[in-house]
Amino acid sequence: MKRLYYDGQCPFCCRLAQMGRRLFSKAAIEWIPVDYTDQAALPIPVEAVIYQEDEQYWTKSEAIRQLLWRNGYRTLAWLLGLCPRPWRDRLYDYVADRRYCGNKGKCQAAN
Repeated sequence: MKRLYYDGQCPFCCRLAQMGRRLFSKAAIEWIPVDYTDQAALPIPVEAVIYQEDEQYWTKSEAIRQLLWRNGYRTLAWLLGLCPRPWRDRLYDYVADRRYCGNKGKCQAAN
């Protein structure tokens, strides 16, 4: 069982999930939009993207890397893995904090 949990309230996240559905159409991944205010709906308590495969879970940048690696995009996952995870997660947090930015560059806080 493969699942990817993402922020269903975030337009940026929803667009990425749509792209992911097309890219990984043959991988049988269940794409689950989640309201992160309801922590009971999540398999693990976290406010980030979660990739689940069977009983293993990954979050933030590692979730993206594992999604790529385990579904046939190993070169891209390997390149992503060249950057240390703390740096990748910092970049992930930077983008996540600004995911509600409008076309005029004015950001609304994610929280």
